[in-house]
Amino acid sequence: MIPVDYRFFSGRFSTFMGLDPSIIGVMLPAYWRGVFSNSGWDVEWMGDIHKSEEGHKIRAGCLNVSQETLSNVRKITGIDYSVLYNGSDKLRRIAA
Repeated sequence: MIPVDYRFFSGRFSTFMGLDPSIIGVMLPAYWRGVFSNSGWDVEWMGDIHKSEEGHKIRAGCLNVSQETLSNVRKITGIDYSVLYNGSDKLRRIAA
């Protein structure tokens, strides 16, 4: 697996397009809740719930990327370090 920090690419793309840095995704509503909403992210919904070709409920949402959001997520989760693996042994040891 190639380590990628999607926050970098999403933020750079949004800035390039003249938008506020954001992450835009499409996923199961349970994933939105379990991964983002429960961790302190405010999700801006981009339409209604639809069904995928496989019959799963999916929904598009937008997550604002800001220092305020990061501070809120860190406060709620108690995680004050990067949880993304970037190839560093140090980060791998912290996550273990």
